[in-house]
Amino acid sequence: MSTKEITLNHIPSPTWRWLKMNHGKITAFDASGATHDYTEKIPSSIDKTKADKAEYDNIKASLGADFDEIFNEAVTETSKYVIKPGVKESLPLVLRFNYGEHAVNANRFVFETGENAELTVLMDFASGGCGDEGNVSMAKTLVKAGKNSKVSIIQVTRLGENNRFFNDIGIETDDNAEIKIMNLFVGGDVYQGCRVTLSGEASKVEKNIGYFLNGNDKLDMNYIVDHIAPNTECNIDAQGVLQGTSEKVFRGTIDFKNGCAGAVGGEIENVLMRSDDVICRSIPVILCSEEDVAGNHGASIGKLDEDLLFYMSSRGLKEDDIYDIISDARLRGFCRQIPDDEVRRDARKSFNGGIETDE
Repeated sequence: MSTKEITLNHIPSPTWRWLKMNHGKITAFDASGATHDYTEKIPSSIDKTKADKAEYDNIKASLGADFDEIFNEAVTETSKYVIKPGVKESLPLVLRFNYGEHAVNANRFVFETGENAELTVLMDFASGGCGDEGNVSMAKTLVKAGKNSKVSIIQVTRLGENNRFFNDIGIETDDNAEIKIMNLFVGGDVYQGCRVTLSGEASKVEKNIGYFLNGNDKLDMNYIVDHIAPNTECNIDAQGVLQGTSEKVFRGTIDFKNGCAGAVGGEIENVLMRSDDVICRSIPVILCSEEDVAGNHGASIGKLDEDLLFYMSSRGLKEDDIYDIISDARLRGFCRQIPDDEVRRDARKSFNGGIETDE
């Protein structure tokens, strides 16, 4: 068994080491013999081909070089989905993964949009009830967004506590491209990387992140936005619920590079902690090498406001019920963004004790 340690999810500008947030650290693992199974629903306007393994390596993601070394040994091919210029596809491309069937899984995807095209991608990562044995799963998603195009990437991650998942996203934009990213995490041991390079003038990205962690669940995130071109925009909004002995690290970095005059960026995280035993670390960062920019960041972490608790208690609700209502309300909004009935239902069940509920 390997005892070599590797690091991943490096924050672009390191902070004090004693905070233990500059990067994540894990024991290296053997990814040889990985499988690559998944199911897909592809709208007729989208062309699927195979890309060379290194064809899009210039698009940067954020899990890091140590992860890439393991991942590149495991992945054998790249699935490429292309939507032609001017095509505005209203139906989502749906990819679903069942990680309960194999010990190691690895998949690499490229999505490319032509000028004035519109594309929505829904990716559902699920453990499928693999029991106590657990597994290791890896996915890398790369996006090349063409001029004036609109791309929505929606990823739902719902895993058991014995499942480790590494998910990396890299996106590069052309002029006036608009990117929307939604990540919903429920359970598991997850390492999430995401890097968006706003290299096209007036391009923009909106990131919405939701998570519900319980028991011994762990979530290690590293979201980075590089503002390269002028008048670019970004917004990062994270909403989470922690209970049991779960752990979470959120790294959010907005980097205003020299030459991105007129750029605007903001990030906020709001965390509801339902246990005194959870571990919650957050580090929102703004880096600036350009004068004519506007950026803001912040985090709100803790329990519910006493006035809200008093008000709802006076209506006959118990404290546990109040927390259940607020927790459910936060995550229900993310589920409404899922453009597939089956995936939306399964996502709701995953943080509702396996019980189907109506929207």
